[in-house]
Amino acid sequence: MSDAEAKTLADLEWAQVELAVAERCQGPLGERLVLKLADSFDEAEAAIEEAREAWSLLSRNEPVPLAGIREIAASLQHLDREGVLDAGALKDIRMTLRGAAALRRFLGQRKESVPRLHQACTIDPTLDGLEEEVGMSIGDDGTILDSASAELARLREEVGNLRGRIIRKLEDLILKRSAILQDSFYTIREGRYVLPVRADAHERFHGIVHGSSASGATIFVEPRELVERGNRLKMAQAELEREERRILAALSDLVRQYVPQLRAASEAIDHADLRNASARMAFDLRAEFVELSPEPKIVLRAARQQLLALGGIEVVPNDIELDGGQA
Repeated sequence: MSDAEAKTLADLEWAQVELAVAERCQGPLGERLVLKLADSFDEAEAAIEEAREAWSLLSRNEPVPLAGIREIAASLQHLDREGVLDAGALKDIRMTLRGAAALRRFLGQRKESVPRLHQACTIDPTLDGLEEEVGMSIGDDGTILDSASAELARLREEVGNLRGRIIRKLEDLILKRSAILQDSFYTIREGRYVLPVRADAHERFHGIVHGSSASGATIFVEPRELVERGNRLKMAQAELEREERRILAALSDLVRQYVPQLRAASEAIDHADLRNASARMAFDLRAEFVELSPEPKIVLRAARQQLLALGGIEVVPNDIELDGGQA
């Protein structure tokens, strides 16, 4: 950017205009929006026409669907480096894929009325299949679903059964040995289920010590009769964690095959979000879209200073006419 251009943007308080548009974005674009000046007449004209089409959708109460879009750029970079995504990152990709499919269908159904937006926001339809495959394994809450694999479901059932048997035994011991317990609860220390035994009575409670309270009045003991069950639980949990890591690695390998299409879809979503935000700003300001002239000439009717208008100030409109060399 030249010094003259930078000064022009500063004089126009361009940063405030940029902020006003960013606040009207619905996706992650709003957090990183940089409004660039068009490099050519055709580019400026295309931007105006696309925003006008978005405005026409708003006027018909048919806003561009942009719900659920997430920031996935960092995840795509991680995949480029052969990294494995966690369940939360895969959930964000799934949500974005769902949003991309909704946007593609929405614009496809209206391509006759919004041809420029439809052409500018092209999204690969094969991503629909990826969303379905990821959705079979990753839930909307960012957890790995039992349906991700039969082994995962089996291990989760095993872990749940083992944990249930341990807890039932602990509850039975709490009732039977309450006289030497500091309190009627169980807790977990170092991954093992333990009971809070009074320090002056711990020799009467057989088991493995896993620590003590800060005051030293309580000793946390794993009951001897639960040690073997605790070992089996730890082994099952380790197997479960390995299976979850395997599933995440397999899903990451799958998504990695679609990184170029995902980047293109993300860019299309950002493009639609920007045009929709521009249309919303026009709506809020009750503004009209200008017609560009190839000649060095400006003719504005009832023009208002947009930042004053955005601030809720009643601005007196003015007609402005300038030819080249007059400004």
